[in-house]
Amino acid sequence: MFGCRKESWKRAARAYRIDIQIQFNVATGDLFNTLLSLQFNALGIKW
Repeated sequence: MFGCRKESWKRAARAYRIDIQIQFNVATGDLFNTLLSLQFNALGIKW
């Protein structure tokens, strides 16, 4: 019984880690796009 509970805790931790990774990727992606568009705007190029 304890082994099963431990296993589900591991699974939950893994899912939580993946969720954090996705959020991090989205955040860095948005930052990258923002910097890119600022650079293009500085050059006078519109998206």
